[in-house]
Order: sequence, then structure tokens, then C-alpha cells
Amino acid sequence: MSEDPTQMLPNDSTVLQQILTELRSLNARVQVVEERLDARSRETQPMSDRLDRLFAEVAASRQEFRDEIVEVRKELREDRLASHRALRMIDRTLQGIGADLALALDAEDDLHLRVTKLEEARESVKQ
Repeated sequence: MSEDPTQMLPNDSTVLQQILTELRSLNARVQVVEERLDARSRETQPMSDRLDRLFAEVAASRQEFRDEIVEVRKELREDRLASHRALRMIDRTLQGIGADLALALDAEDDLHLRVTKLEEARESVKQ
């Protein structure tokens, strides 16, 4: 007896036909599975592309938001400086108005004294 394992296979052509049929069936099933996998990979690819786009949009809008915050902070600093300058000008103006008012009141008091003296002099001349 030989040690060749092929010698132990049946020599019947019907068995070989059954084996070939099974192989063809397995091959068809493998092709179906491959087609499904291929279809699934195409379905998920657009989703990953959409996710990539969404992530890019979120990153861009986040950068825009940061840029806006920087701009607002810059404007606030400028406004604060302008307000500070305006307050100093208003303070100086009010000090000037206060000094002018004090001079006007002093002049009014002086004028009032002069008018009073003139009225008293006129009264004494009439008598």
C-alpha cells in the first residue's frame, strides 16, 4: 500500500461533482459577503467624509469665535482708554467751570456791594 493520501479518495465522479458544487456554492457565498463588505465600506466612507467636514467647520467657527473675542477685547481696551481720556477732559472742564463760577460769584458780590454803596450814597444825598 502506498502512503499517497490521494489514493484513498474515492474514484467516483459523483463525489467529485458534489465537491465541485460545494466549492462553487462557497465561492458564491464568499462573493456575496465581499460585495456586502464593499457596499458597507462605501456607505461609511461618506459618513466619515461628512464628519471630517463637520470637524473642519467646527474648528473654523471656533477660530472665528476666538478672533472675535480678541477683537472685542481690543475694542474694549480702546474704549476704556478713550473713556478715561474723556473723563479727564470732563474733569478739567468742570474744574474750569467751577473756577469761572467762583470768579462770577465774587464779581457779583463785589457788584452787589458797589450797588449797595451807591444806593446808600444816593439816599444820603436825598436827605
